[in-house]
Amino acid sequence: MFKLITFFLLNPIFWLALLTSFFISYQRIFSERKQFSIAIDNHYSEILVFLKRGLFMGLICSVATLLLGVTVNLTWLSWYVLLTIVGLALSFWFWDSGLLLVLVSLCALLWPRFMWHWGPFSGLSAKIGQQTLASSLVILSLALLSIGLLLARPSQTIISPKIRVSKRGIRTASYHIRRLYLLPLVLLIPGDNLPTLFGLWPFFNIGAHRFTILVLPLILGLNIHLKKRLPTELKQLRYSYFVAGGLIFILAVLAKFLHSTLVLALVAVIIILGLKLYRLHFLHSGQAYLVEPSKGIQVLAVQKDTPAQKAGLVPGDVVLSVNDQPISSQIQFYEMTQVSSTFVKFRVQTLHKDIKLAETAIYKDSPHELGLVTFPDRNNQETRRGF
Repeated sequence: MFKLITFFLLNPIFWLALLTSFFISYQRIFSERKQFSIAIDNHYSEILVFLKRGLFMGLICSVATLLLGVTVNLTWLSWYVLLTIVGLALSFWFWDSGLLLVLVSLCALLWPRFMWHWGPFSGLSAKIGQQTLASSLVILSLALLSIGLLLARPSQTIISPKIRVSKRGIRTASYHIRRLYLLPLVLLIPGDNLPTLFGLWPFFNIGAHRFTILVLPLILGLNIHLKKRLPTELKQLRYSYFVAGGLIFILAVLAKFLHSTLVLALVAVIIILGLKLYRLHFLHSGQAYLVEPSKGIQVLAVQKDTPAQKAGLVPGDVVLSVNDQPISSQIQFYEMTQVSSTFVKFRVQTLHKDIKLAETAIYKDSPHELGLVTFPDRNNQETRRGF
């Protein structure tokens, strides 16, 4: 057990992904302070999300891999580590569609055919075969299903709006959601696939076959730019990931019986590309286009555990009046909240143009700190802030 944990913690993927999560947090906080003079969430929450959110799913996926007899060889592991490191160093735009794991499977499948006679690579060029292809497709299927489950809880994501100004001076807001998730995945490795440097590694026998256990840091991620959708709408995407995961699992079953491994791998690529195209269509077909209103102030984000959240205000709402007084700027918003130092009432227009009333108690010593983030006043750019 100690060796398994040590290998997991010493894996460069784990530390590089952790470092990437730190930079994602840093960039988000820097951007929010630059635009709104405050950070919507001033904690490095992406690091906590990376370390915690995937643990339970990693446990479930590990049970599934063990029950299904998922085994991968050193070729697959080597390509996974290499491509993940490259992805972390450059970008991770492809992770949420499962393209990374498809590339790993293709590289592990094609590598022996080109490198079989190269002496320096002979230890890495063991033929992947039907079993390993089936196992890699099972891992891909579990990854897609896990992403679907993550999308089913959009409220857990950290919402960070970005303001853009068009050539005509019109200000719009969009959301860029970037997250990494760590899934500790338990895998069986055939004993004859490990080089001699793992001679002290624990082995066990299942029938006539020799195996060892490895805990792999499986990295999943979300990198989604929302221009016409609100973050709460992301849960609608989960079904497409469930369908894609189910189709990939069917391919994994077929890989156990069919010899056309390359054909099955290419079908998996087509499924992933189809998922990618559907996601692009979904993101560009929305109606939640947040434009700075001429009357009222647009709610772009709501800080946690604040009076605004307790009042039920959500991104997309437009606050038309405060304490029965119409407003059109943050300054007016702030002034109207001071009418009552303990209580405030809102008249709000929802994204669907419905009118709702909201009210909440506010902090006695800081009546302006309601927890709303809106478009900064144009004539107050030097002192812009979120309320």
